[in-house]
Amino acid sequence: MPHVLEIDPDNKAAQELLLKISITYDKPIVPIEIYDKNPYVRSTKPLVRIPISEKDTDIDSGVSTTTPSEALMPLQNDNDFSSAASTDDESLPPPAKTPAEFYIAWTSLKDNPTKFLEYFLSIPTSSFDEVFEPGVEPDSVETLLMAFANEYTGNEQILYSLEKLTKAPRFEVCTIFLTDKMKMDLKNALLKFSDSHLLVLEILEAFGVEIN
Repeated sequence: MPHVLEIDPDNKAAQELLLKISITYDKPIVPIEIYDKNPYVRSTKPLVRIPISEKDTDIDSGVSTTTPSEALMPLQNDNDFSSAASTDDESLPPPAKTPAEFYIAWTSLKDNPTKFLEYFLSIPTSSFDEVFEPGVEPDSVETLLMAFANEYTGNEQILYSLEKLTKAPRFEVCTIFLTDKMKMDLKNALLKFSDSHLLVLEILEAFGVEIN
């Protein structure tokens, strides 16, 4: 927590959480929520044993007698989730129905926040409970808000999707890592929906955005 405040001293969410911890510090039991990556992010492939043997060398000539078939082959960089930079012309993945599908989509679109926001809005809010059942990852929320650095021209669907996202497990933890610029960009994008003023205020409050 101090590390977050060192980077962003004005982070209100981090200050409030640190205050809560300091208040309960002297109590016998301090409630601490351990934050960890979700299991589906980790590799599920079993470890592979790689045999290692000494290389025979002709002492007189100094030339290795190892045959090509015995040579050590380079390891393949085989990840469970491949990631490629998204382009504007790239089609969107199908709307996620599981946490793993959402993570895979994020890895392929994270370099293009605008495209990721478009993908996020393609997921029906009725699927959010299942997609975000293990909890929301801070990285995906940051990518989402980076899209608002450019002027948002979409419709009010963004309000319903963001409002549903704020109800997901561990969302409050994600807000700690948001910069003031991300929050300001979000505020500027949502305040134009004057017909849904109360919903906008609810969303901004959940994201830790100050309303003047």
